[in-house]
Amino acid sequence: MAEKDVVITGLSVSYTGLFNYADLFRLIDAFLIDKGYDRKEAKHVETVKPEGKYIEIGLGPGKALSDYAKSNLSIGIKANGIKEVTATIDGVKQKLNSGTVTVTFEGVLETDYEGRWENKPFYLFLKILWDKYVIKTFTGGFEKIIKADIEQLRDQVKGYLNLERVRAPA
Repeated sequence: MAEKDVVITGLSVSYTGLFNYADLFRLIDAFLIDKGYDRKEAKHVETVKPEGKYIEIGLGPGKALSDYAKSNLSIGIKANGIKEVTATIDGVKQKLNSGTVTVTFEGVLETDYEGRWENKPFYLFLKILWDKYVIKTFTGGFEKIIKADIEQLRDQVKGYLNLERVRAPA
């Protein structure tokens, strides 16, 4: 069984106001494709309520960093009270969404994700030694990659939502 080490957790971005939900999702999707992550949507819930639409999406993209280590991200998008509004920005009418959105981020390093080292007890013993003394220098670099990817994605989402705050009409 693969070992999973949580590299980074507890990062989130919250925003209340006007924004384009589809553009936010496209921004995250484009970032993941650019960084080489596979597309995996673990959860998608949409509920229409009187106060607005509730949307919850859980993304679980991953990518192989080597034949031994894999990066797994967990991105949660929760939007509450989403209503479609028409706003005039710079003299152009645009359809936007109004409500609250929260995006959470987590990064996990998964080692021996193919389970090659657990076929026999001797291999498992070698795996423990390998993890403790040899591969730790390499996985430290992998942890930095995961942390950098999560922080860069968070900064892009935060920048996009701050841009929407500036663009939104008063």
